[in-house]
Amino acid sequence: MLRALLKLGTFRCYLAILVAAYHVDPATLPATGLIAVFGFYTISGFLISRVIDQRYGNGVRGFVGFLANRAARLYPAYWFFLALSALVFVTFGAPRRLPDSFADLSANLLMIDLLGRPSIIAPAWTISIEITYYVSMAALLARSRNAIRAWWIASLVVTVLMLRDLAWPSFYFSYLGPTICFSSGAMIYASRELLRPHVGWMKLWSIPLAIFLPIALTVDAAGWSPLHFGVVSALLCSIFVTGIAIFCMDDAAVPKGWIGAVDRFLGDLSYPVYLSHYTVIYLFRKVVFATPPDWWSLALLSLFSTIAVSSAGVLLVERPVQNLRERIRRWSVSV
Repeated sequence: MLRALLKLGTFRCYLAILVAAYHVDPATLPATGLIAVFGFYTISGFLISRVIDQRYGNGVRGFVGFLANRAARLYPAYWFFLALSALVFVTFGAPRRLPDSFADLSANLLMIDLLGRPSIIAPAWTISIEITYYVSMAALLARSRNAIRAWWIASLVVTVLMLRDLAWPSFYFSYLGPTICFSSGAMIYASRELLRPHVGWMKLWSIPLAIFLPIALTVDAAGWSPLHFGVVSALLCSIFVTGIAIFCMDDAAVPKGWIGAVDRFLGDLSYPVYLSHYTVIYLFRKVVFATPPDWWSLALLSLFSTIAVSSAGVLLVERPVQNLRERIRRWSVSV
């Protein structure tokens, strides 16, 4: 039953909820957001490599089709929640500095080069990083198995050098730091034939580890555990475990019936949850609670509200865009 329930859509939604839990009060769950974001990067490395290989190929038409499909996936929902967040901040005040120059506004509208800039949707800088890797992978890094292997080896070197000379925030808040996540996800896809004979025992261990490792590492980072892994080593371990879990979850097709429908819906929900949760949490802090709430009250109320708002985003924006994305796919592979 566990293997049937835990598929990539469900897992992505789980990671989005971890990010939301972190933003309820970063001091309470200090490592959760970092681990979840690294997990998202690793998933992207795997999925984008698979999509490029199996759907779009190496031609110019495939490259253009891939970028168009990614844009249709990312931007309509982003603009929808960008407008909602801007409306909330104009009405109730902003929790932080907002973009006030043409360059910053353009970066927010295009979701490009957001790292280090004031943003309307606080976590959008990570999507800006993802877009950079999408383009790089489609153009070069994930075009062949040899390219992926060379990229992964180079990423290991970059990671060692960065962690030797920089503190982990400089590693995390950068374009180069996440390369180990994306390349590891891509490497797992490129090595799938070597891994497939071992998928049985990997399923036995890796999926539970991927679920409970973020919890254990958060407990450790909060100082509630005597283990003290260290944040950097913990995050790198989580990349490996998450990556193997991704392979295991993706090994079989999503079951038909209600389990498959739930997984697809949760997968669709993950991106809107990621985009909307920060604004929802802010609304509860600013408008609903007269005094600072306890963590559980704020977390549960904001989670249910975020899911409701995100479901509306899926139905109003993402589902209608599916037809456009399907036409782009057909155009990309037509001769």
